[in-house]
Amino acid sequence: MDYSIRDNKIFIKIPATNDGKFRFKTRKHNLEFGEIFSTRKINFNNDAYLEWQIGYDATAKEIKDGAKKTILKQLKFVGANKKEKYPYELSELVYFAVKNGLIPTNNLNSLLNEIKGYRNFISDRKISVEHQFQTTL
Repeated sequence: MDYSIRDNKIFIKIPATNDGKFRFKTRKHNLEFGEIFSTRKINFNNDAYLEWQIGYDATAKEIKDGAKKTILKQLKFVGANKKEKYPYELSELVYFAVKNGLIPTNNLNSLLNEIKGYRNFISDRKISVEHQFQTTL
């Protein structure tokens, strides 16, 4: 992930190529998943959007092997799967947003206190998808 921080803003550079990490997709309706398109063949329009396959953490092995890079190596932790991990991508962005005052620490603490009481999770439920089509009579 190529990003920089200037003037209390985070700038993320996203190449307009489909390399799997970022997918450019198009859809006619917000309830649709969308179709991947090649930015070299099709121009952007109002139906285009970016799907970002962002990671939250990286295992110590991925960092050691060079498969993933993080600048937060001092923040090592053990994940729920008992593996040694480091913050990665989204976690780095949140870290720097807090460090630069873009997200107040008390907002994160309030959110943490709120979600501690959650008992129902989407991962515990069966998910079904319906396709919505608009027809003209």
